[in-house]
Amino acid sequence: MASCDGAHAFFDKTVGAPVQIGMLPDWTRVKGKVAWRVVKGPYSELPRVWAAFPGEAAKVLRGPPDGPAGDVFLCNPQEHSPDRLLTVVYLPAK
Repeated sequence: MASCDGAHAFFDKTVGAPVQIGMLPDWTRVKGKVAWRVVKGPYSELPRVWAAFPGEAAKVLRGPPDGPAGDVFLCNPQEHSPDRLLTVVYLPAK
């Protein structure tokens, strides 16, 4: 059993979904309202994700972000294959 099984249960259904606005679960340690998206796959894909995410988030933020961008690595890469890794990328929203 991987330590991220709970994260998969919560976030797998949102992989590939458009950017959303709202609060992330407390266990992510992200406070406040954010524009967020979940990506699944190897960490080597994150530069491509970060290149696209600010533009995608701008469409739903209705103004500039309210702070710096961030990401939450939900999986330990030693616990399963890279294609199953989950990451939440986010921008604070007003």
